[in-house]
Amino acid sequence: MNTKSNITFETIDYILIAISAFLLISTWCYVIISYDYLPETIAVHFDAAGQPNGYNDKSSIWLAPIIFTLLIIGFIFGSKYPQEITFPHKELSLQEKKATSKTMLFNCNLLSSIVLLISFSMIETSLDRGFSTKWILPIILLITTAFLIGVFFYQYKIKK
Repeated sequence: MNTKSNITFETIDYILIAISAFLLISTWCYVIISYDYLPETIAVHFDAAGQPNGYNDKSSIWLAPIIFTLLIIGFIFGSKYPQEITFPHKELSLQEKKATSKTMLFNCNLLSSIVLLISFSMIETSLDRGFSTKWILPIILLITTAFLIGVFFYQYKIKK
């Protein structure tokens, strides 16, 4: 990667990365600790009302943390080298690089929050069939809305 394309992270960037790392590590620890207690078949999909409607082998619990970990690592590297991820390749101004970098780091927080909620709901529903997940969709929508408001606010702030 071209070194002239990288962004120098600020304190807020490291804070955003630390929050994502904390949530991701929490997810991994929770999944690792809970794995031995899971039944052989677990809930892996839920309808809009929060009711499980898809089941799979318990080893499928690893899929969400693996995919989200890879996505978050990719987003962190993409935030450090925003020039390299543009398509089609074009020269970005410093302001565009910073905006892209911050947006990707906010995405890391969104993704790490969602994977924690997904893993929690899969495990808790599988351990206790009476566990209610009706709150999961509203929480995900709330987190996503807060994320979008944050991104729009940041975009508005940097354009001033």
